[in-house]
Amino acid sequence: MFKHDYAVRFIFALFVISFCSGLQAQEYNHWLNMVGSRSNMLAGAVTAGVRDNSAIFYNPGGLAFIKNSSLSVTSDGYYLGNFNAKNAAGTNLDLKSSTLDGLPQIVSLIQKVPKLPISVTLAVLNRNYVNVRTSYRHTMQYDVLPENEGNEFYIGSYSYYSKIREDWAGFGYGKEIAPGVGLGVSTFFSYRSQSYYLNQSADVYSLHTDTSQVTLLSNTRFTDELEYRAVGVIFIIGVTYTINAVNLGLNVTLPRINLGFASKSQLKRDIFSNIPSKNSQIFKASMWQLQIPSRFYSPLTVDLGADFQLNDKGILYSKVSFFSPVKRYKILKEDIDIENDFDGIFPPELANFDNMILAYKPVLNVAIAIQQHVSENLEGILGFRTDFNYFDENSINVNTEFVPGKLFVNLYHISGGALWKTEKYDLSLGGSFSFGYKKNELQYVNLSDPTIDNFLFGQRQEISNPIYTQVGVFLGFTYFFPRM
Repeated sequence: MFKHDYAVRFIFALFVISFCSGLQAQEYNHWLNMVGSRSNMLAGAVTAGVRDNSAIFYNPGGLAFIKNSSLSVTSDGYYLGNFNAKNAAGTNLDLKSSTLDGLPQIVSLIQKVPKLPISVTLAVLNRNYVNVRTSYRHTMQYDVLPENEGNEFYIGSYSYYSKIREDWAGFGYGKEIAPGVGLGVSTFFSYRSQSYYLNQSADVYSLHTDTSQVTLLSNTRFTDELEYRAVGVIFIIGVTYTINAVNLGLNVTLPRINLGFASKSQLKRDIFSNIPSKNSQIFKASMWQLQIPSRFYSPLTVDLGADFQLNDKGILYSKVSFFSPVKRYKILKEDIDIENDFDGIFPPELANFDNMILAYKPVLNVAIAIQQHVSENLEGILGFRTDFNYFDENSINVNTEFVPGKLFVNLYHISGGALWKTEKYDLSLGGSFSFGYKKNELQYVNLSDPTIDNFLFGQRQEISNPIYTQVGVFLGFTYFFPRM
């Protein structure tokens, strides 16, 4: 089919290469991932006028006005992200993470039904992707044990890894129910997975001039390992209305319906603390269970969009999205029995040792973009969107409760690129820049001021200043079948 079209073959070569990379490194942001190359460049502000493969997600009502059957593929290109959290591991101890990773955004097939105002779409898309890894090791001479005269040699370490991926697969249907009015429905099966690992340890040694005589006086180990799986069904209902040069759109994404029989997780948690000077107690507890029924809730989402002609060559796109709150819930349906060897009362620091807690606050995000015709075939695009963090810190105490995530930064995204359009195919090439900053965030760990009252770690303070930046490139290709 592409035998004599070398440009198309070159495009596919670029696409295959770009399948190998990309990055996302936030955990509680609704608009971290956009769907579709053109929609990505337009910052997702396409609820009113979407007329391509991403309509199945942004507004299935737009499927009614697609003129050609088509095969479309969009890939994230190279994303380079950097996370730097000042004082996050202790006073003047920074946590850093730089990652390069990748995956495709969407693959879809749109079928225009002959002689009917109907379009049917099949699509597989990535809705969320997170990959963050950071660690720190700190050594110093410090008086950790009051009952031991003078300073001891202290080694504190912290390692954190979280990888989240959520893929959707489904079908959409759009029909023109009246002149200029399109109505559509999409149904998706969603598979969400998370691999989570957290380890922090502290060792206190005696100080001797002869290093061969170093003696371990006290130590603590905390380890969390999670393999989380949740399967669900999501319904999207959308309507678009075109009047003169103005498009209006309403899109509603219903809360996720969990399929418990297919959602299983495993969780392992261990704690060991040997602090002789703290009432001569050894704390030890462990928990490990496989195939735990689990769940993941998503909010009700309402999108309102409008776009209109600025002039003969320019179009302005806009969108406002409301995300409803989600009440506090445990992601594992069952609390787990804990094997422990505690002497006395279970420590209050471990009151939520047996389950993970989530809660979402309501969020309002906005997006705006401009598309300008440069020539007959070439269009330039520039967009901006907010991406406010939805984790509800008022409902959950992140200092004492187990939350499967650490990053709570508001993000802002600038995107843009070019779209080359021909009768046979569309080619889009774009890029994005994301940034976020938060002041006086709670430390991940405190390795600079250890005390026996806090299991050989310092009390976490609200002095961390996380900064996140990301630069990326993405590529999209759509092939149009001959009109039927």
